[in-house]
Amino acid sequence: MDEQLSKRRKIPPAVFDAARATLKRLRDEDCPKKTVATQTAAAPGVGGIYIAPVVGNTNTCTNQTFTSFISLGIPDPFTPGTRSECSNGFAGGAAIGMPVATVPNPFPNLFRTAETAPPRRANGSRWGDYSPVVLGVEATLLGSTARNPFTGSPALGVGPGPETDTYTVKDNLMMSFSGTATIPTGAGFNVVVSAGYGFVNKTVTYNCNGFCTTAAGIPARSTSTDVRLGGPVVGAGIQVAVPNLPFIMQFDYSHWFIGERTILLGDPAAVQAGFRASQDINLFTARAVIPLGALLPR
Repeated sequence: MDEQLSKRRKIPPAVFDAARATLKRLRDEDCPKKTVATQTAAAPGVGGIYIAPVVGNTNTCTNQTFTSFISLGIPDPFTPGTRSECSNGFAGGAAIGMPVATVPNPFPNLFRTAETAPPRRANGSRWGDYSPVVLGVEATLLGSTARNPFTGSPALGVGPGPETDTYTVKDNLMMSFSGTATIPTGAGFNVVVSAGYGFVNKTVTYNCNGFCTTAAGIPARSTSTDVRLGGPVVGAGIQVAVPNLPFIMQFDYSHWFIGERTILLGDPAAVQAGFRASQDINLFTARAVIPLGALLPR
């Protein structure tokens, strides 16, 4: 049929075949192959705000270094060494964020194979055939049950009584403000990296049991105070699309470098303990990233 058409129009078959091959090559270069079936999860909240319920586990390590110890108004000698305690706890809360900009993907072929990569253009480049990196901002608020107990006061030369004293550092709330980058991989998931600053509200308690009754000769007592510590937060995670559901599952790890603070507990006229406290927190979470538009009536 092609030969008859070329003869009817007096087009040499070789020229006709060359033109048809050129058209086919241009079509293949400009249109991605339909056989590329691997899709990347859409970046969260593209075009608007997103919310995310968050649950996970927090591994909290508290470092305690005594700076002073006073009983009945008189400074006591003490052991200044640092001691550490670590524990796990539940963390739960929510995050809210939004995209603010997009930039070209610097790793377009990181997770792609020859079968999943789009065809190259005439200039040999595939730039622009991939979803861009989405830059955003996010705020997270979590409640935490992590609790680090310490046993014993550092006072010297007062017998075994101080060994029954206890100090407890309990996390209450964790809040962070971060910048995020969501990087499509072309392999069915996104990579998410974040960096920002976090705050942790804590309750620090000193139970003066043995030292008060044995060394100081006063009734046992307990004193506590709430403190807020802060420091840098860095994290990374992956996003996976959930078929037929309006949200994306995200699994994250973040490390909180919580700075130190000097805490004074008690009354120097009775017993007062002073120490520096700092923390390192490893947070593992899962969340459902829900674009706010998916929750509004249409």
